[in-house]
Amino acid sequence: MRLIVAWLSLLAGCGGSETAPADAGGSGDAAVAASAVVGPEERPARLVLPFEAEEPMPLVVLLHGYSVSAQVQDAYLRTTPRARRLGFALLLPDGTVDPSGNRFWNALPGFRGIESDVDDVGYLLGLIDEVVAGWAVDPARVYLLGHSNGAFMAYRLACEASERIAAIGSLAGSSSDDPSWCVPSEPVSVLQIHGDADDTILYEGEAGYASATDITARWAEYAGCATPPVAAGALDFDSSLDGAETEVLGYAGCAGDVAVELWTIRGGAHLPAVSDEGIDRALGWLLDR
Repeated sequence: MRLIVAWLSLLAGCGGSETAPADAGGSGDAAVAASAVVGPEERPARLVLPFEAEEPMPLVVLLHGYSVSAQVQDAYLRTTPRARRLGFALLLPDGTVDPSGNRFWNALPGFRGIESDVDDVGYLLGLIDEVVAGWAVDPARVYLLGHSNGAFMAYRLACEASERIAAIGSLAGSSSDDPSWCVPSEPVSVLQIHGDADDTILYEGEAGYASATDITARWAEYAGCATPPVAAGALDFDSSLDGAETEVLGYAGCAGDVAVELWTIRGGAHLPAVSDEGIDRALGWLLDR
């Protein structure tokens, strides 16, 4: 319950002028041309379509954090209005409900005592297949953007279906601290965004999951990138903190078009007040891959 209250409080004052409409068909710049319901009847997901595309468009799959929903995650990051402006299809799926009554993704079995046999990898890949088959979506430009538990799920999907995923964005998430737990068959571009004052998913990691620096280094190694990473500027990702508080480290020399970056929000918490600059830069980073 505390996390839900924190989400709602942050949504009331997070740092963006754009807000997501409750449903498609509103007026103004936030409106979208259409939306659809996809997936199995017992577990539907919403698909936001920005326009009738002449060329296949990219697909962004938004993966919500623990205890919230796709609708809340979308409102927090303000992705629906950006789908139209930036020209991508947006898929908004929900996790299942755990024994405590909270929505979650089966991203790291046994993590923090949650055991589940739900096949979320199969579910999400099935949604992606349906969208690619039914709409003008480029299967080579499928991106995942997740927060917290959703970011853990993004890592798992990229690991188990690396040939299907072009890039992932992880906000305040990670993956197993055991590198052998899952090794991708091919490299995937990774953007890790993490506050160094996060007291829910620690920036430094702990037993069960890797630190922000270790998880990015691992995916850089998969891609054959040069080490160590180099400074690549700064940005204002969190509007509640003064100045350009987020430091960017990037790996050079990665295989093909793969990129791996770590954005460290100095003083950033688990629920940063994501600025317009922050979400625009993160989505732009994904869509450039």
